[in-house]
Amino acid sequence: MNTGERIKQARKQAKLSQGQLGKRVGISQQQIAQYENRVRNPKIETLKKIANALNVTPAEFLEDELFDATDFPDESGELSLMDKKLEGILNDEKDGMGIDMIKIYFDMLNKKGQLKAIEQVELLSRIPEYQKSNHSLARPAR
Repeated sequence: MNTGERIKQARKQAKLSQGQLGKRVGISQQQIAQYENRVRNPKIETLKKIANALNVTPAEFLEDELFDATDFPDESGELSLMDKKLEGILNDEKDGMGIDMIKIYFDMLNKKGQLKAIEQVELLSRIPEYQKSNHSLARPAR
């Protein structure tokens, strides 16, 4: 089930019309219809407002199952630094829905999963096929 279908399902469970949900969120009925029909993807802030209006979490629109995460202590402070770097990257790329989705998925991970995700992205960034043409090969400081 995709995000639009999940929004529609949650809206129907709340016994709201698209127009009623739109009013609660502060957007038009047409926008709700576009999200439900996958014509457009809601921005993360809009997704949060929709979730709030339907008394669900934004993550419920993204995953069929959420697993309880085991919290791993961050004794080195490395995760805090990486979180700040990621936040900076996300703030620089406000226009892209893809970045918003990455942030949602990243936030769903426990500390161990976040470290693994960062490691995988770092590995991908070293593959020329996935690099931007103006990319320098210098490794970012940690």
